[in-house]
Amino acid sequence: MKGVFERVGGPAQVGRVPLSGTVKFVGPAGTYTVSVGRSGRFTSSVPSGTYEVSGRSPQLNGRTPCATGLMIQVHSGATSRVAVICEIR
Repeated sequence: MKGVFERVGGPAQVGRVPLSGTVKFVGPAGTYTVSVGRSGRFTSSVPSGTYEVSGRSPQLNGRTPCATGLMIQVHSGATSRVAVICEIR
């Protein structure tokens, strides 16, 4: 799996900004957490299945997960791509 962790919005309606932190995948095969660096890009291997994805970043206070409710289907032998987007109002 390949992905990006980013924020959008805010008072100035800034475009996509990379976030560091963690992205969590929760599914029938278990829970998997991936560390994300300053680039906002990450790669991970998780078993096939459907996962709920969320992210936490110290840049956004780190306490409340964002992008909750995002679902991704992972298939064996294929590279899934996901964009974990935190919308700032």
